[in-house]
Amino acid sequence: MADTAEKSISNSIEKLGELTQWLVAWMDEHAVNKSVAYKLRFAMEEIATNAVYYGFPTGTSGTVKARITADSVLPKYSLEILDDGDAFNPLEETPEADTDSALDDRELGGLGVFLVKNLSDDCHYVRTNGWNHLTISIVE
Repeated sequence: MADTAEKSISNSIEKLGELTQWLVAWMDEHAVNKSVAYKLRFAMEEIATNAVYYGFPTGTSGTVKARITADSVLPKYSLEILDDGDAFNPLEETPEADTDSALDDRELGGLGVFLVKNLSDDCHYVRTNGWNHLTISIVE
């Protein structure tokens, strides 16, 4: 059996905190264990922030959505981050993270997506009807 909830915000930096508060409240209500909750929150904040900051041409409005699904049979959590911004597959188009150089010597970009991929059990992207859909799955 699955339980799904969704929250939408406008593509503004000021609204990002609403997604975090919503997800934390949902995880508390569903007694998600701390390890899984950390991974889901990190993934949501990283991907939603990237969508707001980089996914829309300057001055354009749009929507960012988060959808969480709990599958009690597995148990597994699927977090979808959706946006109607420019087409962008972070799993393929994000710069490769430099994990070997000293922090001060690294170029910006790629580390957040690298961490999301490594914290999750599965990630996949699809572009459908003008929306980017990134799904991150974590098995408890």
